[in-house]
Amino acid sequence: MMEKTKIPRNHFAYILRHIAKGDCIFFLGAGAGVSKTTQRTLPTGKALVRDLVSDLPITNAEHLPLPTVSHYYEIVNDRPSLDEFLRSKLNSRDLRTPETYKAIVDIIEHQRDSKPLSLVITTNYDLFLERELDSRNIRHKVFIQDKSERIDEFWRPEQDTEVTLYKFHGCLDKVESIVITDEDYIEFLCGIFGESKIPYYFKNSVQSKSLLFIGYSLLDWDFRVFFKSVEEQRKSNKKKHFAVLLKPTELSDDVWLACKDFWLKKEVHIIEYDALTFLNEMKRELEEVAHE
Repeated sequence: MMEKTKIPRNHFAYILRHIAKGDCIFFLGAGAGVSKTTQRTLPTGKALVRDLVSDLPITNAEHLPLPTVSHYYEIVNDRPSLDEFLRSKLNSRDLRTPETYKAIVDIIEHQRDSKPLSLVITTNYDLFLERELDSRNIRHKVFIQDKSERIDEFWRPEQDTEVTLYKFHGCLDKVESIVITDEDYIEFLCGIFGESKIPYYFKNSVQSKSLLFIGYSLLDWDFRVFFKSVEEQRKSNKKKHFAVLLKPTELSDDVWLACKDFWLKKEVHIIEYDALTFLNEMKRELEEVAHE
């Protein structure tokens, strides 16, 4: 068995240095909303698949990806039913803010008086990050990418905005924007590559800053679609990028190493570490540096 690796100090120092300069973008996936505590937090993609399949007249579908199962659910029922399912699972009153979200907002709050962490990109649909920012009185602006509408390419956040939350695959507040089914992904990709639908503000940020991916699998469509959609912008970005994740249990060591090599060729360094532990260590070191 491959042993769990420690955080490479050179990677950790690089990320801390770029956060301290306001030169890092956090990119959050579904895994960032999952908590190991006993409190009820956001469900995993696999949990959503299980719940969707339980309401469908199909068998042995638990292994299928979420976009495919969501597509089946929509065509068997309808889109409003799928939207209501997502609300019930991602916006229930008994859910608690994920600890990973709180740790990220801790870092945003810590940096607000120096070099702010001014942009967070996420493919998650929930509203917990916005609520956590509200609870800390951190001025923020939410930009929801729409898979079908034209957007203002020259959009920028207001000057007094401390952090912008870019919801790349839509939001529960605007259900028509959500990208979850196979058809949604096709529509989204055709729109993204057919004409420019990403404001220059986000393109320029991705082009000039280091990216830190949290809560993704290397095989996630969300992860891969984002990279494809900003590929041209990233070609001139010589900064290092990082993804914090643990080795999936279903992958052999050989396949895992091949996946890591594949992403390294795209300038993404994999840090095998628990996301919440990583963020808490990062927060602690930023606080220590501030007190020196």
